[in-house]
Amino acid sequence: MEQKPEQKPEQRSEPPTITSSSAGLRRVWVGGSAIKNEQLLSLLDQAGLLVQGKAERCAFGLVDLRVDGPEVLRAARAAPETRDLLIMVLVDPNDPNAFDQAVEAGADSVVTADRLARELASRLKLLLLRARERDTAFRHERDLAAI
Repeated sequence: MEQKPEQKPEQRSEPPTITSSSAGLRRVWVGGSAIKNEQLLSLLDQAGLLVQGKAERCAFGLVDLRVDGPEVLRAARAAPETRDLLIMVLVDPNDPNAFDQAVEAGADSVVTADRLARELASRLKLLLLRARERDTAFRHERDLAAI
């Protein structure tokens, strides 16, 4: 009897799907020119996220500093609808100042574009956890104020 060579399972580089019982925690605001980046939008879609151009009822935001620069992030931090939104920022891996610029402009999380596919799911899970904690604290404060 002839033996067949053992086949290894195919490895995929797609980010795992993020699930949540609340649809609002799966909504992501994409600011600036990133809303036109088909590759980025595809990665977000594969992760199970709902992309919006408005920040209303979003768990977090995403800004691509490679295209828009820190001004877009600063504007988001100044605008009432995105001021308190947790924002992940994509930066150029070859720019030694990009991380510092992103943090100074108000980024909550910084990821280099070349590592996005690998890091997207873990970073987004962290941001979703922080968004849940923020919302729980807000509800708690509101409930205390009502007493």
